[in-house]
Amino acid sequence: MGIDGSEKLIDEVVQFEKAVHANGMKFIEFIYKAIKSKQGITFNYRNIYKNKTSATSLIPYLIKEHRNRWYVIGWSSEKEKYTTYALDRMSGVETTDTIYKRRSDFNASTFFQHSTGIMESKAKPEEVLLTIQSPISNLVLLEPLHATQKVIVKKSDAIQISLKVLLNEEFTFKLLGMGSFCIVNKPASLKKTIKNTISLMNANYL
Repeated sequence: MGIDGSEKLIDEVVQFEKAVHANGMKFIEFIYKAIKSKQGITFNYRNIYKNKTSATSLIPYLIKEHRNRWYVIGWSSEKEKYTTYALDRMSGVETTDTIYKRRSDFNASTFFQHSTGIMESKAKPEEVLLTIQSPISNLVLLEPLHATQKVIVKKSDAIQISLKVLLNEEFTFKLLGMGSFCIVNKPASLKKTIKNTISLMNANYL
């Protein structure tokens, strides 16, 4: 069998995950060079929640891939905090002439240590206690929800786990994705968030 035949066979029996689209990837090398040269960047950013595009400036610190999409994390002088932007919603990216001094409070290896996604947060991580029922409990044991996951109780029909994570929309969506198999034991604030979300979802089907 020739090389072409081998490659065809691999395509038939092995499938690799592919991004639905690759918009924004063209900016990766440009932003990488800006980070290396300690330059700020300016760009137009489309906010899908507010449905508007606005001029934005950022001191970039990190380029990160998450679920086949690329993001840049940096310091926003306007917002006075570290902010994450999706590359596929950026346009007109340019560098500034200003050379900035790197902030000492940014650590790329720990910035997302309590995150379950790509969203940044000023809030501190909280201790979460969950009860996961079978068969989803088996999946959670094989693929932990977060690096801080610890098994507190393990039974044949359910497990109880603890996590130390940021309580943001991404984490809420992750829990809702497990449906009725996931029960939030604590904190009370997360229980309330899940309950309110379920009520709003239920109202869509009345």
